[in-house]
Amino acid sequence: MARLNKFVELYRYNTLIEFGTAGEVIGDDGIARDEFIPSFKAYGAPYTIKYHEDIANTGPNAVEKLIFAIREVGKVDYNMLARLNGKQYVVNQYMPTNNPTNARDYDLVQLLYGNGVEQTYRLPG
Repeated sequence: MARLNKFVELYRYNTLIEFGTAGEVIGDDGIARDEFIPSFKAYGAPYTIKYHEDIANTGPNAVEKLIFAIREVGKVDYNMLARLNGKQYVVNQYMPTNNPTNARDYDLVQLLYGNGVEQTYRLPG
């Protein structure tokens, strides 16, 4: 992922994203199920990559990719789960800032759509 803009305006951070992991939770019936366990919430700014954009095949294997700039420096991890508007995603790519001491810097996070915790597309690693 390439950064075209040096800074993202503060008013663009208007999308609440909940990051977390998949964990086993035992229900009232005694059956263990995988559930989304939230770790933290962050406001993200929708980000568009216009140069060197990833081009993927469309068809039965097409996936929805969303890119956000977030200001929670260092908290997001590769293969982490994210929940946005009731849909679950997985962090596919993560590009941390070069200068975490700068208050205006941001991290870029690319999310791939998954269908629930059990069927979330996760990459090996």
